[in-house]
Amino acid sequence: VGTTPDATASLSIAVTDVQPAMINDRLSISGSSMLFDRRTGQASIEMTIRNTSTVAITGPLLLAIGGISDPAVDLVGADGTTKSGLPFINLSSRLGDGVLSPGEVVKVRVYFSNPYRRRFVFDPFVFGVV
Repeated sequence: VGTTPDATASLSIAVTDVQPAMINDRLSISGSSMLFDRRTGQASIEMTIRNTSTVAITGPLLLAIGGISDPAVDLVGADGTTKSGLPFINLSSRLGDGVLSPGEVVKVRVYFSNPYRRRFVFDPFVFGVV
């Protein structure tokens, strides 16, 4: 008949590949008035993102743009697309220490190609790691 050891084993797993998740519920996201540049045919808006939570948010910090109401309008200068196909701008380089601390603000001017100069709306989504 066998015996069982009288030792307890422990397992430690290091998580190194954490993917950013949508964190809009931890932020205040606002935009300035939309500007239109007739010379370039681009519209732009300055987006202000404030961490309204009590925890720090680490990068990558991504501003994704979805729900553009005019199919002729596109985000200019996207750094990539999310898994769901939304174009995004990587804001990580705007975070001096790589962290959006509670109460901290990051601003970015977002540009859109708007060839027909029509009004449009969009939905901003911010992805980060909490």
